[in-house]
Amino acid sequence: MKRLMSFALLFTVIIFLSGFNQTTRFGNCTFVSKNLAIVVLCSSLYRNASERCLDLISHWEVGNTIYDVMYLSADLSLTPRANMTANSTALQWALTDWLGNNSNQDSQVYIWIFGDGVGLYHQPPQPGIEEYWSVQDPTSVEYNSDEGPEITEFLIGYGSKSNTTWVGVEEGICLSSTTGNETVWGDDLQQWLQSTNYRRMMVYISSCSSPEASDNATHCFSGGLIDDLSAPRRIIITCTNETYTSWYDPATGIGFFDAPFMDALDPGTAAWNASCGSDGVTSVLEAYLYAYQHDQARKALRTNGGTIPDPWQVVYPKWWRLADESPWLDDGGNFLPTFKNGADANASSFGYDQGDNQTAMYTWPFPPAYSGCKADVNDDGTVDGSDMIIAARTFGYGYPHPQWSSSASLADITEDNAVDGADLIIIARNFGWHRW
Repeated sequence: MKRLMSFALLFTVIIFLSGFNQTTRFGNCTFVSKNLAIVVLCSSLYRNASERCLDLISHWEVGNTIYDVMYLSADLSLTPRANMTANSTALQWALTDWLGNNSNQDSQVYIWIFGDGVGLYHQPPQPGIEEYWSVQDPTSVEYNSDEGPEITEFLIGYGSKSNTTWVGVEEGICLSSTTGNETVWGDDLQQWLQSTNYRRMMVYISSCSSPEASDNATHCFSGGLIDDLSAPRRIIITCTNETYTSWYDPATGIGFFDAPFMDALDPGTAAWNASCGSDGVTSVLEAYLYAYQHDQARKALRTNGGTIPDPWQVVYPKWWRLADESPWLDDGGNFLPTFKNGADANASSFGYDQGDNQTAMYTWPFPPAYSGCKADVNDDGTVDGSDMIIAARTFGYGYPHPQWSSSASLADITEDNAVDGADLIIIARNFGWHRW
């Protein structure tokens, strides 16, 4: 409280010293965003999901505002709207050259990836099968890396039980196109996105298996990519965590999390109406929470917290015991998902990352990004005390910092990875600005 009061006094002084000339205050702060989307279909198995995503983006376009879209597909013959074949060369070009030439510091960028994943695989125990862990590619085992200590060497087949050296496992995505099969690792994606300019970016990664498959040899682990892709002003959403498979609906060919997430972002649908807030629009966070609460591949949901029999035991008798997923979100730039350690309840006292949710809360794909003011930290259409409070709570933080969060990402108006006097002056000079 004392910190906020001191900040409010300082803020008042800065407003006074900054003056109230409207041209001086607003002229250098307003912007017009560009809207860009990259859709990557890594395997034709998930064509329905990527095509649904293209339809969704077309519904976001209103008036003279359009989305520049780059669509990479595993099979161009099945996806006539695609621009290029989804191989590693094309993906690198799309994330570096295409984004680099089309985005700017005011852009909103949405990247959607649909396919299979590689990394650390966990086989939970079930009748007749012992629990085991494995890695699909020995080169993905890393020591003292950005992946962190995830598992001991013995558990993935290295030496005896006495071998308790902790290692990390690099995750990646499989590109299974008509030109061949390739793996793109999380470190590759991190490097390719490193120099991209944007105001907000969402990276959505879906990698699913079918609960009707005779052999689920392809697995997911998409949550592990948060270790590589987390960054300020960037929202990472994965359909599962780093050790479990996510699942798609054989009846629709779309992931059990994908469908409600895209429905919630589709204007006018029942899911949109159910998920949007009092402002009448659905933010990325609201869509994530809606999908989380309607994801039938989450065992906790379909069994009502374990109080009723699992209906999938009848519907999918082969895989129902293993069919569980824990969708993750990170927008704090701190490499931690919203639900840490497998926690399965929003804002629970155990395993909840309080640094998340602010960037996702104030990011709306529809209506498309509009002209605005950078001092409007929470993008609510007004520069007022709520923006000051966000800046006050994160003032003095730099990135990386133990308490850096998505709130700090929002308040870092100058995008120099620090919330400092320069950001405060911009808010002060534009205090009172209204979009309408």
